[in-house]
Amino acid sequence: MPKTPDTDNTETNNTYNALKQLLTANNCRITNQIPPTTITAIHGSIWGTTPKTAKKTLTFTLTQDNTDAHVAGTAHLTASYKQFTLVGIVFSMALLALCTWIATDLQSPSQTSFWSWLAQTNGQLDPAKTATLATLTTVLAAFLAGTLAIEACILWKVHTGINAFAENLAKTLHN
Repeated sequence: MPKTPDTDNTETNNTYNALKQLLTANNCRITNQIPPTTITAIHGSIWGTTPKTAKKTLTFTLTQDNTDAHVAGTAHLTASYKQFTLVGIVFSMALLALCTWIATDLQSPSQTSFWSWLAQTNGQLDPAKTATLATLTTVLAAFLAGTLAIEACILWKVHTGINAFAENLAKTLHN
């Protein structure tokens, strides 16, 4: 006996309600609903460093065929996550440029330069302080460069795996 439209709608409603419960159980904040076909939620944090923990918008679409309701899930990073990351990268790059400039400017401890005033004692250039400051800013520049490299790896990892969380939730409903 073929399914009636009411039966199809009941299956879709049941799947839709199960998806809402699953989202809530996974700490997702539902932001938009068009029952029983679409549900949108926010999950994660701007501090997230993995595809699962990064702040993302999840969109699930439910479709019905003759036998079952099917769920398809997609995800994309939120604007706040992208902005926070961009501000951090720009700030780190600016600080890296400043540290590199100071370090290269102080490479010659016996010459007066733009940043040599930082290493003066009683109005006189102190070569030991200049060398120490040059070393310190070089270490800071290297640290910032390493941090930016790690951030690039994190962004690549998040970008390539961002849909995995939504796809896994959709698969959970099909099991």
